[in-house]
Amino acid sequence: MADLRAQIASKVAKAEQFLLLADVAVGSECWDAGCSLVASAAISASDALIMAAGGLIPSREEHARAAKTLSDLTDASMGRQLHTALKTKSKSQYDSARCSQKEAEEGLKAATRLVERAKKVYQNE
Repeated sequence: MADLRAQIASKVAKAEQFLLLADVAVGSECWDAGCSLVASAAISASDALIMAAGGLIPSREEHARAAKTLSDLTDASMGRQLHTALKTKSKSQYDSARCSQKEAEEGLKAATRLVERAKKVYQNE
């Protein structure tokens, strides 16, 4: 159990770091970097929440399944937050299209909710 708690702590710490830098990027009007960091924060927070609930983290390529798993193990709102935060992952990291201010700000709000929930769950473990 201590090992699981340490793994969850690591995921929460990573989520907090990514979120901090996402906030800086969005505040600096770096929408693509912000969206990319938002996705990383959301994934780490989601992993922590899934692990804390006793679930198995879906593989890296299965983000849609992660949102469903998160919804099933926590509540539907957390799955929606993950979906929102991940909407621009490919666009920000791989496509030539640019992310917008609205996308970055919406993603940041969603990732913030996920990270806050993960921190709360970890503290109550």
